[in-house]
Amino acid sequence: MRMDLPPMEATVLTPERLSEAAALTSRAFQDTPVYREMVPDPAKRQDFLLWLFERNFWLRLGSDSTRCIFDNRAGEAGGGERELVMFFMLVKPTTPRLTMWDMVRAGLLRGFLLHGITSMKRMIDIKAWLEEKERQVLGERIGSVARLERVTVLPSRQGQGIGTRALQAALNELDDLKLPTFLCTQEERNVTFYERLGFRVIADEICPIGQAFRNWMMLREPQQPTNIGSTR
Repeated sequence: MRMDLPPMEATVLTPERLSEAAALTSRAFQDTPVYREMVPDPAKRQDFLLWLFERNFWLRLGSDSTRCIFDNRAGEAGGGERELVMFFMLVKPTTPRLTMWDMVRAGLLRGFLLHGITSMKRMIDIKAWLEEKERQVLGERIGSVARLERVTVLPSRQGQGIGTRALQAALNELDDLKLPTFLCTQEERNVTFYERLGFRVIADEICPIGQAFRNWMMLREPQQPTNIGSTR
């Protein structure tokens, strides 16, 4: 990991940075297989993802499950706005699960008007398949794992160790709570990255919806410090 990283700060998502976080995440997930399957047209997909993530994050505003990573140098240099360099969600078992009413409150029904019945139905079908597969894979543990979701780093800051450092700090937090961590990815290159953080593949299956796509489910067991008395 690089040792010359700038000073960074992790905070929860606020209304003022909601649109920025949604835009960053929508760009990062624009070409992932799961969302290409939902909305094949790239231009329409961009609008769909921006709407989807903004509504999803809106439901979690102020929650500990939203993690914004800021580079503080801009603010220190001239009083300007801090740069959002990374966003992810860390959903603990104690975090209330979103209900259908929550989704309606966030504007789910309006999505059918904005993005069409086909895209919305495909989204619901894929979500149902993933949730059922998760129940099968985790079994009795399903209510006792944390979830790592929506991980994205600003393109201009990728390859600098920011993602590794921020995620390791979050995973250390879960280790202290003795919580296992679960995630899904549809991109093979991500599997190796998460394996370096202690995750292992527990399911590798093809989602049969539409043109189909590969889905990896990964789990990380809580870990102990390597040296007694060491600090993280």
